[in-house]
Amino acid sequence: STPVSLRRLLIVSLPLTPDPEIPSSVGHQALRLARVGEGREIAALVDEDGMITAIDAEGHRFLGRAITSLVGHNLADLCDPGHRSDIVLTVGGSGPSSMLTRMRHVDGTWRDVHLEAVTVPASIHTSVVAREVSSLVQIFNALAPVSDRHQDFMEASPDAVLTTDGRGVVTAFNPAAEAMFGWPANEIVGQQVEVLVPSVARDRHSEFVSEFVELSPVAMHMAGDRLAVAGLRRDGNTFPIEISLSKATTAEGRTQVMAIVRDIARRQRSQFKLDLMLEGLETQADSILLCEPDGRVNWANAACRIQLQVSEGDSVLDPAHGDAARVLREVAFPQAIRMGWWRDEIVFDRGGAPLVCNVTLQSHANEAGVIDQLWMSAHDVSELKQIEEHLRYQANHDSLTGLANRKFLRTRLEALAGNSNDEFDDFVLFLDLDHFKAVNDTHGHDAGDAVLAGVAERLLSIVRADDLVARVGGDEFVIVCQRSGQETAEGIANRIVNRVCEPFVFNSTTIHIGASVGMASAHGYADVDALLRAADAAVYEAKHAGRGRVVVTR
Repeated sequence: STPVSLRRLLIVSLPLTPDPEIPSSVGHQALRLARVGEGREIAALVDEDGMITAIDAEGHRFLGRAITSLVGHNLADLCDPGHRSDIVLTVGGSGPSSMLTRMRHVDGTWRDVHLEAVTVPASIHTSVVAREVSSLVQIFNALAPVSDRHQDFMEASPDAVLTTDGRGVVTAFNPAAEAMFGWPANEIVGQQVEVLVPSVARDRHSEFVSEFVELSPVAMHMAGDRLAVAGLRRDGNTFPIEISLSKATTAEGRTQVMAIVRDIARRQRSQFKLDLMLEGLETQADSILLCEPDGRVNWANAACRIQLQVSEGDSVLDPAHGDAARVLREVAFPQAIRMGWWRDEIVFDRGGAPLVCNVTLQSHANEAGVIDQLWMSAHDVSELKQIEEHLRYQANHDSLTGLANRKFLRTRLEALAGNSNDEFDDFVLFLDLDHFKAVNDTHGHDAGDAVLAGVAERLLSIVRADDLVARVGGDEFVIVCQRSGQETAEGIANRIVNRVCEPFVFNSTTIHIGASVGMASAHGYADVDALLRAADAAVYEAKHAGRGRVVVTR
């Protein structure tokens, strides 16, 4: 569940880059061949039982097996049977973090590999990297009993390399070691190797080396078995180092231990930054996940597990996630893989309640340029959307009656003005309440507000679903009857007049008002104001004619 880029921060492999400056001696030519060949890596994830759950394309090329046949296979079954128990301990986290073993190709040949395992935090998975070291093992074994070639190997190594005898006395110290520890070779050779380790760590170091010297012949090839300790420079400063040990027997039958030492201060700083990053991502309020191009989730933070209800091992493209999965599958993922990123709004279904999120996808390519991971972040904007919707509603509706206001009415009429339909014309009904001022004067404004709200309810009960009812003034309303034709519109207007004339009751008091309606066809008016003036003029005619009636403008 950790991407390749993060695994590179977690795992530091033996640097084996070819060096064009290596002299042309036999020993250096052999080393060159080894180093050029040492670059093939297999990156895999295994579960707590050692079963492979994911493996990269190099696994197919290196082992000659289809990836589908490797997934579900026990890692130990692919390695040297003599190392099975060590591999189980290494992958399970109770043994050394790295070891040398052999992996079998489908053709039956064996390849030496340096196996490293790192437990993925908050996961049942272990990240395993197997690097081929066949040439390096062969060359080292060939050089070990030959002192001059052995010296060539040490002199050319970019790493700090030193050798000791079986009692821990330094017998060789290469230039890189001199630069790292500040000791010249002629002064350090002959001293106990513990002089390079702070006093507080010497007991642990001595114990580890002693155990290593006594290992069985099979374990003698555990090049890369690593010990992380503090190093001590000649000036007294300490720094973090990692030691990889190899053991060989000289032609005289004496034990010789080679130590490759690396300064891991930079790696520790990277690890510290990585830990901070992961801790920060885990506690982010936004939902963040890392997934494969097929949608399978490798890592998800707490917010993602709670808000999107997606955890490690789930598929974010699963149809069970509803329309959000469809958008991700059909639109977001293809574009992110093709363009490198995608950003838009997606509505997730959270137990029946919509979760509106601003979603960003960022793709990650491996060393071969193939997209192998996608980061997805989802920022919950549901509350913001609700606020926006509420503000939009307030901007377009009357606060007392809940009807559309003048602004919303104008928007609707602007879409209708100038349009016509030979069979069904659009009509505007302008309604003015009769005797409403007396309600406020006699019963108070609370009563007037109650009557206005009651009028709004009655209007909505009469008009059709597509018609619009708006309050445009104190006691003025406008009804837009779309595609109604004059006969239907007049029928609605007359029902309104009759319904409004029915008594209202406020605090046990009966209140009577009336209504006058002016009608105008939207056809033939170039702008909204002209249309409203025509309907308003028809209302004036209705009031002048005695109120409580409908007048159609000509």
